[in-house]
Amino acid sequence: MLPLRPAQRLSLLATALVAANLVHAAVPASAPFTPEQQLVLEKYQSGLADKAEDVASKLDKLEARLQSKQEYDKDVLALGQKNIDWMLGFLGLTLAAAAFLGWRTKARIESEWAAQKLEIEKEHQRAVADTDKAREALTREVGRSLAEARERLRELREELKHARSMNTEIRQIRDSANTPRADAPPEEIDAAQKENEAKAEHSPQSKLAALAQKFGKEGKWQEAASRWQALTDLEPENAAYWFNYGYVLNQWINQWTLQRKELGLIRSLADQAQAVWQQFVALKPAEAAAYNNWGNALLSLAKTETGKMQRQHLMDACNKYAESTKLQSDNAATYDNWGSALLHLINGLNGVEREAKLQEAERVLIQAKEFGHPSLYNLACLRSIQNRADDARELLQQTQANNRLARYSHLISDKDLDNLRELDWFKQFLEEVRMQEEAQATQLA
Repeated sequence: MLPLRPAQRLSLLATALVAANLVHAAVPASAPFTPEQQLVLEKYQSGLADKAEDVASKLDKLEARLQSKQEYDKDVLALGQKNIDWMLGFLGLTLAAAAFLGWRTKARIESEWAAQKLEIEKEHQRAVADTDKAREALTREVGRSLAEARERLRELREELKHARSMNTEIRQIRDSANTPRADAPPEEIDAAQKENEAKAEHSPQSKLAALAQKFGKEGKWQEAASRWQALTDLEPENAAYWFNYGYVLNQWINQWTLQRKELGLIRSLADQAQAVWQQFVALKPAEAAAYNNWGNALLSLAKTETGKMQRQHLMDACNKYAESTKLQSDNAATYDNWGSALLHLINGLNGVEREAKLQEAERVLIQAKEFGHPSLYNLACLRSIQNRADDARELLQQTQANNRLARYSHLISDKDLDNLRELDWFKQFLEEVRMQEEAQATQLA
């Protein structure tokens, strides 16, 4: 409920007083009211008195409430003032504590900084002392190192002088000789031999090469092979030495084969030759002549074996010849050697496989003829196997005319010519060859 304004309060009090006066005022006898009216008036007056009392009661209550409200407002105001005073006091205490704490913090920081500064100065002094000690130790170490370096430098100079002296000797030993391939024209080998002999006094390699070339021309293959082997030991990266070593071994094998040496000795040489050609190919893998000679070594090795081992060596030889023709497709000698290996391989075959190898042999031997190989002996043997006697006769005569015919001892033992042995012309041919060899032997004697 809202408090009454002073004007409202005065009007209410006036109204109450008037009502009370009307109730308690005596009504005169001469009043112009009837009895009923008088009764109504009295009743009305009684109601007004009650209302006046009610209004007065309410006014008292209102007055008491207003007074209570004023006292409450005073208490609230006093409490707020106390709170403000308390807060101001607390704020003053807080500011005082902050000021004290700031003062104490500054003092502690200054104290700690002074202690740290003192510690830093001590550490600095210790570091300076350690640095001085390290400098002295380093100076002594550098001095020792310089002395050792000077001594080592002196030793290195002596070693360098000795190395230069040894290098001169090594150059003399490793002075590669002039070594054309052993299958080169004779005049080229003669010129190289003379050059090597001229350098022989100061070049061990030239001396060995000159001897190897000399023995090669004389057909002393064993002596030549030992010199070429020594040269490969002196300079193992020299492919020319390996080629000539392998070539001489092949010639030595052929010589022992004609002399009918023991198969074990020939087999040992053939194994050695195969290893030499393998080494050469490792140095120069694109040399067609090397694969041809490697095939020849395998063919010689196959002739010392039988059965599966022989067949394997013959097949390996054919593979080497095939590889050689890939690198040089017009070498007649390679095709002729390939044909010879196939003829040996045919002897152990039958049926379709034999026929296939015969056709292959015919192909490569015809290529040998077309490329101008002077010996047509292997092709004549093929024609004999094929029972083409007339062709075989013509080929043997051409080979004889080219002075490339096999010796009489080989002709009478070669199984590839068995189909011709009962023919008169072949008997006469063999007799002519025998007589020519005897005549030549007589002249040489």
